[in-house]
Amino acid sequence: MHLGGIGTGNFEIGADGQLTTWQLFNTLRDGQIPFYFCVKAGKVAKLLQTAGGPDWPRIKQIEMTGEYPLANLRFKDEELPVQLELGVFTPFVPLDADTSSMPLALFHFRVRNPTEQAQMVSLGALLLNPVGYDAAGEIQGNSHPNFGTNVNEAYAEGQTTGIFLRAEPGNEPAVDRSLCLYVPDTFAELKLLSYDRPEALKIEVLDRQALATRDVADSRNVIIWLDDTGTEMATPLLRTALKIVRAGGTLAFSGRTMPLLSAYATITDGQPLDRAALQPDIVFEDFEQGYGKWTVAGEAFGREPAHGTLSNQQPVSGFLGKGLVNSYLNGDRSTGRLISRIFNIERNFICFRVGGGHYRTTQIRLVVGGKIVRATSGKDDEHLEPAFWNVR
Repeated sequence: MHLGGIGTGNFEIGADGQLTTWQLFNTLRDGQIPFYFCVKAGKVAKLLQTAGGPDWPRIKQIEMTGEYPLANLRFKDEELPVQLELGVFTPFVPLDADTSSMPLALFHFRVRNPTEQAQMVSLGALLLNPVGYDAAGEIQGNSHPNFGTNVNEAYAEGQTTGIFLRAEPGNEPAVDRSLCLYVPDTFAELKLLSYDRPEALKIEVLDRQALATRDVADSRNVIIWLDDTGTEMATPLLRTALKIVRAGGTLAFSGRTMPLLSAYATITDGQPLDRAALQPDIVFEDFEQGYGKWTVAGEAFGREPAHGTLSNQQPVSGFLGKGLVNSYLNGDRSTGRLISRIFNIERNFICFRVGGGHYRTTQIRLVVGGKIVRATSGKDDEHLEPAFWNVR
C-alpha cells in the first residue's frame, strides 16, 4: 500500500513487512532504501518482515489489512511472548489538500501482553540516511557513490524525540591539472553529465581514432579506462594505449571478469611477457597454395583463395602472406562454407585474423562434437584484426 502525501512522492509497505518502491528522489526510477523494524521481547529478537533485509531471525507470519489510507499489520510468531501490531497511515482528508499533501507517513505500534508476567519489550527502527541517493540500484552496506557527507542529528522538542537526516555539501570537484578520461562506449553517457565534474576534466569515448589523434607528449594527462574488456579488443587500439601509457599515461582496469587480463595471465602463466615460456605457434593451415585440405561449399569462396581486394570491394588489409579467404566473391549476396579437416586441439589458444561483417551468418566457428563452441565475426571493417579463442 502507498504511503506518503498526494504529490509528495511515495513508498510502499507490503504484506511481507518490506518498505519498497521508494519514489522520493525526483528520478524516473524506483529506489530501494534499507529501512527495517525489529522487536526484542524477553530473550527473543526478530526482524519484523518475512522477506528481504539482513539475514536475521524473522517474524514467521504477517497478516495485513490494507484499506487506504490505513494499513494494519499483525505479526504472528509463537516465540514472541507478546502480541504485536503495526498501524501505518498517511494523513488523508477528502477535499482538504493541505492535510492530504503532507509529506509523511506514521508508524504506530501496539503491544499487548497476554501473559501474567511482566515483559520487557524494545522496538527498533533501522534506516540509512538516503540524502544524495539517486535511485540507481539498491544501496549496499553503508555507502553509495552518489552520497555526500551525510549527517544524522538527534533532537528533542517537547515530548517528541527524533532524528534529522541531512547532508553537508562537499567541496566542489577539482583536479590539479587538465585531464582527459577515455571511457568504454558502455559508459558514453558520462559525456552528457555536467554536474559533479571538474571543469578541467574532459571525457571522451575510447576508440582507435580518438586515441590516435592524441599528442603522446601530453600522455601524463590521459587516463584510459578499460571495464571488463574482452579479448576481441582491436590490436591497434591496444598498441596505441600501450604507447600512451609508456609515455606517462594511466591505464585503469575495472569489472568482475576482466577477460583481457585473464587471457594475458593464462598466456604468460603470470610471468612478464619477456620471461614467459611461450611456445612457437603451430601453423594449422595457410592459403598460400590453394584451399588444401579444406572442403569448399557454395559459391562465396571461389575455387582458390583471394590475393587481396576483390572487385568493387573496400580495400582489404591486415592479412599475412599472399592468400586469404574472402567471401566477397560476386558481392555480399554470395553464400558458402569453408570447412577444415578434423584436428586435435594441442594448445590453449587458437589464433587467427578476421575482418568483414559482424553478423552471426558471417563467422569463423569452432565445432566440437557437432556443436559450435566458439565463434567470431569481423567488426564491419575490411582490415583483418588478430583474434583468438581460449580453448583450455
